[in-house]
Amino acid sequence: MTNRATHSAPLSGRAPRAFRWWCVATGILTAVQIALPLVGVPGYEAAEIQTIWFATVAGHLAIAWRRHHAHTPLLASTSASALATAGLWIACVAAVFAAGIARGACDASRDVWWFLVLPAPAIVLGTAWGAFLSSLPMSPRRTHLAYVGIVAAHLAWELVGIRTEAMTFAYNALLGYFPGPVYDRAVRITVTLAASRALALAEATALFALAALIARRRESPPTHSVAPIATLFAGVAATIALAVIGPRLDASTDRAKIDATLGAIARGPNVTMHVPEDTPPDEARLLLIDLEHRFSRQTKWLGLDHPEPVDAYYYRSAREKKRLTGAGDTQWASCWNREMHMTVERPPHTVLKHEVVHVLAEPWGLPGLGFSRVLGITEGLAVASEVWREDWTIPDWAAAMKSVGRLPDLADISGPTGFWRLSGTRSYLAWGGFLTWLRERHSTDALARVYRTGDFSEAFGKSLRELVDEWEVSLDAIAVPPDLGRVAAYRFFRPSLFEGRCARTVGTLEEDGARALEAGRAQKSVRLFGDALDLSGGDSRHRRDLMAALVAARRLDEAEREAAEIFAAEGSEFFATPEPGKPVRGNLLAATQARLTQAALAWRRSDLDAARRLYDDVRSFGMGDGNRREAIVAIYALDTASIEPLLRRYLVEPDAEGARWHDLHAALDARPDAAVVRYLLGRRLFGARRFDDATSHLDAALALDLPDDALTREAWRTLGRAYYEAGRFADAAVVFSERRPANLSEGARLDADEWVDRCLFAAAFPPTIQIDLVGGTGDDD
Repeated sequence: MTNRATHSAPLSGRAPRAFRWWCVATGILTAVQIALPLVGVPGYEAAEIQTIWFATVAGHLAIAWRRHHAHTPLLASTSASALATAGLWIACVAAVFAAGIARGACDASRDVWWFLVLPAPAIVLGTAWGAFLSSLPMSPRRTHLAYVGIVAAHLAWELVGIRTEAMTFAYNALLGYFPGPVYDRAVRITVTLAASRALALAEATALFALAALIARRRESPPTHSVAPIATLFAGVAATIALAVIGPRLDASTDRAKIDATLGAIARGPNVTMHVPEDTPPDEARLLLIDLEHRFSRQTKWLGLDHPEPVDAYYYRSAREKKRLTGAGDTQWASCWNREMHMTVERPPHTVLKHEVVHVLAEPWGLPGLGFSRVLGITEGLAVASEVWREDWTIPDWAAAMKSVGRLPDLADISGPTGFWRLSGTRSYLAWGGFLTWLRERHSTDALARVYRTGDFSEAFGKSLRELVDEWEVSLDAIAVPPDLGRVAAYRFFRPSLFEGRCARTVGTLEEDGARALEAGRAQKSVRLFGDALDLSGGDSRHRRDLMAALVAARRLDEAEREAAEIFAAEGSEFFATPEPGKPVRGNLLAATQARLTQAALAWRRSDLDAARRLYDDVRSFGMGDGNRREAIVAIYALDTASIEPLLRRYLVEPDAEGARWHDLHAALDARPDAAVVRYLLGRRLFGARRFDDATSHLDAALALDLPDDALTREAWRTLGRAYYEAGRFADAAVVFSERRPANLSEGARLDADEWVDRCLFAAAFPPTIQIDLVGGTGDDD
C-alpha cells in the first residue's frame, strides 16, 4: 500500500489517552471556577479564564490527536481534535451558565457573546498552532514543549508591552483580552476587541494552510494543490492587515501616541507634565505647581534624598484615558516607569498625593517593578501618606471601620486575592491605618525594608500577626466621632466587584446610562439604569441613579415613588437617633439623595411645609457636605418669601443656563444683603473661572454672616481657592491661615495648613513656564 493510500484511510473514532486527562483537568477547573465569585458566573471574567485554559487545551490536544492518528489526513485529525476541544468547552460553558442561573443569572443574551468572542477563536488558533507544530519534524515531547513556548511567548509579549509602555490593557490573539484595572467596572465588546479576535482567526487560517502545505510536501510522492497556497496568502494578508489596523483602533499604545493626542509638554525641576494642548497657560502653570509641590512634600514624608524625576500625564476625560491606557475612572501610576496617569482636575488633584508616593517609593520596591511584594503595603503606604480624607485622619477611618465590625484581618488578606476580594474602601483604609501606625513607631529604614521584602519579622522584629494584633488594640483608644460612625456604617458595607451581583454587566449599563443622561437622552438613561437595577438584585445605588434619570425625564411621579422606596429601605435608621450601641445599617448616601429628591419635588409642587421638613432631615442627618449645604440653602430660600420663587427656579426647576443666571442676579437685586445669595453667586462664578468677581461676592457673603457653619466653611474654602487660582497666592495664604472659621474638623485644619504651604510654594515658583507643543490632535470622544 502506498503512502497516498495510507493517508486516505478513515480516521479512527478512538481518542488519544491524553484526551481523558484533559477531560479530568477541565472538570476540576470548572468545579473550582463555578465555586468562586465573579469568575464562576457568565460574563467577561468567566470567558477569559476559559480562553486561557482552552487555548492551552486546544494546542496540546491537536498535537496528541495528530500523533495518535499519524496516518490519517491532516484535516481529519485536526477537525477531530478541534471538535473534542469544543465539546469540552461547551460542557464548561453550560456548567457556568447553570451556576449563573442558580445564583440569579444576569442577562444571558449579553453574556453569551463573551464566550463566542473570547474562547471560541482561541480554540481555533490553538488547534492551528498544534496542527502546524505537528507537521514539523520534531519528537512529540519537543512538539508539546514548543507549544508551551508559543503560549509563554504570547503571554510574555503582552507583559513586556505593559511593562515598557503606558498601558494597562492587552489584546492577545491566543490568550484573549485584559481590559485594565479591576476598579473600572464597565467592560464591553468593542470594534477593537472584534478586530483582535478576527486576527486570531486570520492567524489560524495561515497556520492551517502552512501545515497542509508541509504535509503535502512530505507525502510520497508529494502532491500539489493551489488551494492551500491561496489560503496561506489570504491568511497572511488578513493577518498583516489586521495587525496594521490594530494600533489605529487603539489595540496598543505608546508614549508617542499619547503625547501626540494630548499635544503639550511642560517641564519643571522634578516633574515632566504631559497635558492637553488646549490647556490655558495659567492653568497649566497651576497644574505644574501642584505636581512640584506634591513631589517635594511627599519626598519629605518618605524621607528620601534627591529622588529621580517623574512624568505625569493628564487626560481630558476618563474616556480618553481609557482609550489610550486602558484605565478610565481609575487613576494609576506605573512605578517602574516612574509615571502617573490621571484625568485633569483643578488643583489640587484629589489623588495626586496617593499616586506620587507609588512612584517615589519605586527604589524601595521589587527590582524592575518598583512596588512591594505585598499589595497591601504598596497601597497602604500611599494611603498613609494622605494623612487625612475628608474631615478625618486615616487612623480615625480605621477605628471607625473597627467600630462597625468591618475591619478586615490584615494577616488574612495580605495576598492580592484577599486585598481585591474586599471593597477598595476597606482594603485601602485598613492597610493605610496600619502603615500609619507602623510609621509612627518605627524608622523610615524599617518601612523601606518591609516594602521591599514583605518580611515584617525582619523589618520590625515581630510577625505580621503580632503587629496587627497590637495595632487593632490601639484602635480602641481612638474616639470615633458620631458623624464618622454614621458614614462608616454606610461606606464599609458596600460590596466589592467580587461581591456584587452581575458586576460587569451592571457596571457597563451604569456607564451607558450616565453617558445617555449627560447627552440629554434621559428616557434612554431611565431604561439603562432600570436594567442595571434589575440585574443587581435591587441595589439601592442603581435605584438612586434611576431616580435621578426619572427626574431628568420629567417623570416626576415615578421619581417620587423611587425616592420613597429608597428611603424606606435605606434611611429609616440613619434619619433618627439610634439606641446607644445599636449598629446602624443602610445606604446613607442613597437615603440622603432620596430625601433631597423628595424635598425638591415637594417644593416644585408648592408644598413648602413638606419641602422644609424634608430638607431639615437632610441638614440634620444627611451624608455629604454638598448635600447638607444644598438643604441649608433651600431652607433659607423657603424662609425668605421675597426671593423664594427666584431661588426655587434656580435650585430645583430645570431652566436653561441663561435663565438660572438671571434668577440668581434677580435675587441679588431684590436682596443685596442676602449672604446666601452672595454665596451662591460666588460659588457659581468660581466654577466659571471668573475669580475676581467670585472673591468679591464670597468676601461679602462672609462679612454678612451666613446662616450655618457649613456654608461659612465652604465660602471660606472657595474664597481661598479663588484667590489661589487667580494667582493671588499671598491673599490666599491669608485666607487659609488668618481667616479660618472656628471649630474646624481635624481634616479641615490639616487641609488649611497644607493650603498655606501650597500658597507659599506657589509664590516662590517661576512666574512663567515653557509649554512645548508636540503636534497631533486630541479628542474627547
